[in-house]
Amino acid sequence: NGEAAPPLALRIHLGEYCLTGELDGLGSGGYRAYHVDKMRPWMWLRLWLSHLALCCSTTDLNRQSTWIAEDRTVVLRAPQRPEALLSRLLALYWEGLHKPLHFFPKSAWAYVEAGAGKGKTDPLAKARARWSAASRQGVVPESHDPYYRLLFEHHPEPLDECFVALAAELFGSARQHIRSAGDGEGDS
Repeated sequence: NGEAAPPLALRIHLGEYCLTGELDGLGSGGYRAYHVDKMRPWMWLRLWLSHLALCCSTTDLNRQSTWIAEDRTVVLRAPQRPEALLSRLLALYWEGLHKPLHFFPKSAWAYVEAGAGKGKTDPLAKARARWSAASRQGVVPESHDPYYRLLFEHHPEPLDECFVALAAELFGSARQHIRSAGDGEGDS
């Protein structure tokens, strides 16, 4: 990551939104984070949001982000229009504050990962397996989350077209900006 940089104070104006905060883990090579575990959906989201914030900032640092996990290293390149991507994520966050979004990170991750294999597996079948059935011994299906059960108990199929669109937008857009990645699964 090169020489460490102090945390970056953020104040990013994106239309009706103003994102403020601090981004740490910076150096001359850009943003870098690590976790001693396999790559998980929450890690992808953290990496993507931090990366977009870095790319929208006024810093002189490299616009590259790296996440090092047990099973892979992911390096993201700068998108052409990071402001539009970050603005869309903020709009989804705002929408989610007003109504439940059909976004279930573990199932969405399974959907996008299966789609990345280009025809090996039906992505929606993979997502449904993660949603409703334990994929490994000791893994609780995502549908058993008490909050999801409460919010979607009267919805016959939470993994609908809204789910597919959100999975592709949130995880798929991040995957499109991978510069290099190691092998490995990250479906939990």
